[in-house]
Amino acid sequence: MSGTFVIGGQTYPVQGRWDAVKGSLLFSVQRAAGKANVVLTLKNGQLVGTSVLGGQSDPMKLQRVSAVVSARPTPYVMTGVVKNSAGQPLAGVKVFADNTLYHNMNALATTDAQGRYRLELPREVGTWRAGAYVQRPYGGGIWESRLYADNAAAFSGDQGAIRNFTWRLTGVSEERPLGGTVWIHPDWAGVDYDTNDVELTLTPVGPLLDGSVGQAVTWRLGDDYTREDIPVGTYTLTARQISSTGQKRPMLVKSTYDSNKGHYAPSVTATFQNSAKYGILMELDIVLK
Repeated sequence: MSGTFVIGGQTYPVQGRWDAVKGSLLFSVQRAAGKANVVLTLKNGQLVGTSVLGGQSDPMKLQRVSAVVSARPTPYVMTGVVKNSAGQPLAGVKVFADNTLYHNMNALATTDAQGRYRLELPREVGTWRAGAYVQRPYGGGIWESRLYADNAAAFSGDQGAIRNFTWRLTGVSEERPLGGTVWIHPDWAGVDYDTNDVELTLTPVGPLLDGSVGQAVTWRLGDDYTREDIPVGTYTLTARQISSTGQKRPMLVKSTYDSNKGHYAPSVTATFQNSAKYGILMELDIVLK
């Protein structure tokens, strides 16, 4: 057995021996800290076991990594893979190539379960640009999102192209944020406005729009009552006042589209809304408890 072993982002060449009788693989890896001896046993189709270095043992699992292939485009074909922000493949995404010379001349394809697509291009003059759209049910509605290729350059049909896509939930494209905007409408009764001492936290509930796992977002309200470019998803919002002495007082929140049907509560759960006029937004009212 020969190959490579990856530890801490570094790759090491290895040589080992497969024991067919015991169903185990034995090899060692030489590192600066010393020589690590590895014994893996075949169980339920996977190689699992331990590595021993300096008298200390750690559990291990051997995972096969696909070899890197230097792919080349095929003439009159556009291929690629579509993934979400977590690197997971996306099925059912509509991918297109738009001819830059002729109006409304598109070639279309749909991704498979591995997020792959293959698009046959007409043998026409002009160059092509890649694009994609994805539709997903979320929060009681149907969301349609534009996906942008990793390479936005136009290409000629006789050269073909490889264009991969990532469904980005944040960032800027075409001079607008891809994420949603939270609008806060505060009732400042009893709150020291000048110190801007209101802290808000959005905690994701379930997966985000693209199926990835979100992270909590916390910020101080400050002079700007908006927070832009938050990944589209469902969130539970809480708010509290933090005085100059460090005293923390909970606030009440409400939203037109929240789980409490517009009533103030210690927390609300709401989903971003896609407004044709105002874009992707979530509006919330807060008041001191």
